[in-house]
Amino acid sequence: MTISAAPLAGVLTPSRPDLIQEEQGLSVSRRMSDLLRRYPNIPDADRLELADFLKRGNPVEIADATGNGLEPRAMAFRTDHPEHFGRGFRTWLPWLGGWFALAALLLLAPQLI
Repeated sequence: MTISAAPLAGVLTPSRPDLIQEEQGLSVSRRMSDLLRRYPNIPDADRLELADFLKRGNPVEIADATGNGLEPRAMAFRTDHPEHFGRGFRTWLPWLGGWFALAALLLLAPQLI
């Protein structure tokens, strides 16, 4: 009886890029989870890498990395390093409200006089 490697050809070679991408995603998620576990005792280069991951990373990978009770550490990281994360809509809301109020006042002023 001879065993042929033909049925295993697709399994042994990287012919499935989706599986390779999934494995790379898992390794990124694991690395970021490790950095979050060790935070705040991580070097500056790792801090920048973690900030970039939390800001621009794939949402599924971020959820995977911050799972298992690491969400509070991720929130602490965001709080400690606001310079890496954009300002949210709530920050700009008072300014927008002020501009709309000023515009409404200027438009209604001729009618009030």
